[in-house]
Amino acid sequence: MDQKTPIETFWDPSAILALLLLGPNTNAAETAWSTSDRAWMWKWTRLEVEAALSHRRAPPEAWTAWRRLQAAVQIVDLVPDEFSALCQFNRTAKLGASTASQLFVFDRTSAAVTSLKLVTFDRETLLGAEMLSLPLM
Repeated sequence: MDQKTPIETFWDPSAILALLLLGPNTNAAETAWSTSDRAWMWKWTRLEVEAALSHRRAPPEAWTAWRRLQAAVQIVDLVPDEFSALCQFNRTAKLGASTASQLFVFDRTSAAVTSLKLVTFDRETLLGAEMLSLPLM
């Protein structure tokens, strides 16, 4: 009997917000979430998601869904000793700081979790991931 390779996903803020707030990418985000065996996110994604929820005056249901989602994902962080490596990474990528950091953490995490795929609906993140040949969902 064949062993199914688990589907591991790494969520950026645009993808998480698509799960929490109804929008053009909600169906695609829900499909990615439902097919994922284990979800990951960068620790700082919390700041970006909460800022967006506050800015958009999200209803209480979105905040409740956000708390549930946080409990269901694996949180990874940027190792402080890798800051110089992040700067070098972005000299090549030439991305905005938040996008570069997100992709750097994803790149490092995907080196350890080889089946990891990025879920994003953000144009800069998508273009950066494609440029860097990072695996997308």
